[in-house]
This record gives sequence, structure tokens and C-alpha cells, in this order.
Amino acid sequence: MITGIHGIGYQRLTALTEQPKWRAALAKGLTSAGVDPALADQLQFIAYGDLFLPKGVLAAADPPLDASDVEPGFETALLTLWYQEARLKDPNLPKPEDAVLPPALPGGVQRMLDLLSQSKTFAGLAERALILNLKQVHRYMSEPAIRSAIQARIAQSAPAGARIVISHSLGTVVAYEAICAHPEWKIEGLITMGSPLGIRNLIFDRLTPQPVAGIGTWPENLKWWVNVADEGDVVAIEKKLKNCFGSAVEDWIVDNGFAEVHGAEKYLAQAAVGAVIRRLL
Repeated sequence: MITGIHGIGYQRLTALTEQPKWRAALAKGLTSAGVDPALADQLQFIAYGDLFLPKGVLAAADPPLDASDVEPGFETALLTLWYQEARLKDPNLPKPEDAVLPPALPGGVQRMLDLLSQSKTFAGLAERALILNLKQVHRYMSEPAIRSAIQARIAQSAPAGARIVISHSLGTVVAYEAICAHPEWKIEGLITMGSPLGIRNLIFDRLTPQPVAGIGTWPENLKWWVNVADEGDVVAIEKKLKNCFGSAVEDWIVDNGFAEVHGAEKYLAQAAVGAVIRRLL
């Protein structure tokens, strides 16, 4: 059995609506890899995004956030990293040395948000949604109550007998911490897609359990770990997680196309991900 753990931006979505989408995307990846697409039906999706919302507001609209709502410290630092990565890696955007583009940081948060909205990673995403994504990462990494609630949801919802966890974006952090916390689970393999786990200081160094001498803990019940990243995915700044968790991590680079390269369903539809699932057989 396969457990699916989502990332940022799922606060108003449920397992009822999203599980079929993940299964359909994974079936494409399995088919491309020459693996029986029926294996996708084993995926059980765990939703936790609603825990970021105050109780009783699931049907309400997201708050009208703007650049002034991006907090100094963690949120500005993470936004800056995304911005710098986009300018380095995204062919749709001017490069840092391009004299046509004004200097990077004078002009501040609004300039970074404007440029990221044109990137392959965040194209089409409303500014307030991008800011809300920032805040979800910040809250998980900084608020013990929300972190504990999300971890409790994963522990309560994890299907018995699951052998593989597929996780995306912030969900890779959630999944990693959950697997480390539950050595009694029979998880054999972990697939991380578009993962921010390797972002030093903001995420990697705040993990539970904490890294030792610059190397993250390998979950004791894990036999293998495959990390998948698109070269242009701004969220996955460190594309090679073996640099953070040791050489046992298998790092695979994929091409998710020209838009929404961070999308979970883009990753799931990759033949690379389908090929990993063959290990279930």
C-alpha cells in the first residue's frame, strides 16, 4: 500500500477530492514506466491542510494578503531564497547578471513577489496564495502546536501495512519527521518530490530529529529513499538530498515541462516515479 502526503496550498482541499487526482497522475507515471497502472489504486491520500485554518472557516475565502503581510525573518528569508533560485534556474526570467533587471533587493518584497509570479514554479498563482504558501511553511517550522497537530493527523490517518510514502513539497518535511517518529511502521521506501528538506538554516537545521554534524538522520525503518526534483523547481533549492542525508539517497532529476513545475501531479505523472513504485512488486 502507498501513502500520499501533500504539501502547501491544500488548506481547502480534502482527501475525497484529491485522492482521485493523485491516483490518476500516478497511473500515468506507472504506465510510462511500463508498470501496471492499477497499483495507483493502492494510494491512500492523507489531508492535513485544513489544520492551517481557524476552526469553522473551511468555506471562507483566503485572506487578502499582500506584500506588507510578508513578515521579516523566516518569511522574507525564504522568499529571498526562492527569488534567487528562480533568477538562477528559470529560463523564463532574466538572470542575475542581466543589466536590464534592476538590482535584486532594493525595492524589496513586492519586486520578489512580482518576479516569482512569472516563474515556472509559481506562474498563475495569485500573490496572496503565494504569500499564504510562505506562511504555511513558516507556521509548520515555527509553531509547535500546528506541527504537533499535523504530525498527529498523519499518525492517526496512516494506513496499516503501507510500504511506500510519496510526499510532495512541505509534505516531504512532514513525511520525513513522521517516519522518523514511528520506527514501528513498516515503511520500506520514501519518495520525496519537489522537496525543501535541504534548505539549510530555515528547514534542514530545524528538523526533528535534528541533524548531527551537518547530516540528517536516516529513518531506521527505511530501506530506500528516492528524491525527485525538476531542475527549475524553486521550492526544491537543494536538488540532491544526498548532500544532506547521506549517499543512500537516490536523487533523480526530471523535466516537468514549462509551467507549474512544482505541481504534485506533474511529479506523480513522471515515468521516474512510476519506476520507483515497481519496487512494490
